[in-house]
Amino acid sequence: MDARVPQRAGVCGLSPMGMASFGSPKVRHALMTFRTTLCALLLVFLGCGIAAATVLPPAAGSPEASPPALYTDRDVAARAAPLPILGESTRSGARRDRLRTIERALGHFGEQPFLLTERGYVRHQLGQRDAAEADFARAKVLSANDAVQSRRVHWSHGWAMFDAGHYPAALEAWAEAERLHGGRPFWVPYTRMLAEWQLGRRDLAMALYATAVNGDASWGAERGLAAKTANWPKSQSDVAAAIHHAWRESAQAPATLSP
Repeated sequence: MDARVPQRAGVCGLSPMGMASFGSPKVRHALMTFRTTLCALLLVFLGCGIAAATVLPPAAGSPEASPPALYTDRDVAARAAPLPILGESTRSGARRDRLRTIERALGHFGEQPFLLTERGYVRHQLGQRDAAEADFARAKVLSANDAVQSRRVHWSHGWAMFDAGHYPAALEAWAEAERLHGGRPFWVPYTRMLAEWQLGRRDLAMALYATAVNGDASWGAERGLAAKTANWPKSQSDVAAAIHHAWRESAQAPATLSP
């Protein structure tokens, strides 16, 4: 017998012939029972492992995608920070004042991805789409080697696209920000749901809302929703409120989509 070739025992390591060497029939019966139980358990665990291995995460932005049950990973890039320079105007609707402030900052500090992103966002609000897209494109180039900055540029670009009514482009930008993160950042469900709702994919938007609630229960209450969206533009908070209302009215309100 070639010692290099391991000899196969029976299923679960005990062959029927090998069991014949175990004393009385009573002992052999006990061993057979143990082997059968062990094999059954192994098959159950293996089956669970195979099933888990075949569940793929959805492609963000896909209308057929079912969002995973939890998105709770932190993401420091997903925050709207005020300009910490040159005394930005706080007057309501002062978009042109804000644009001038950002341009002074660019003249002072040079091409910074953060400032280009801010200017791109404001230019979209002013309807200057070509100039805005040029700012975002330049910001993406300059931030390519900085994971956090790059995510923030794509995340902000998605919001600019959403506010401009370009919902598929918003989903694409957010999908890239999610991909660059590499996990399941907390902002994905409640952000992506807005564009899905505006595109008429209401069931998916409500499922995403349920997913947001599953990760942070405060989204499930009106008070929590109000707190979460207190600083959002009305065009965004109104959509979130509509989704919340539809979700609460739905017979499946407590349910979320399975991963």
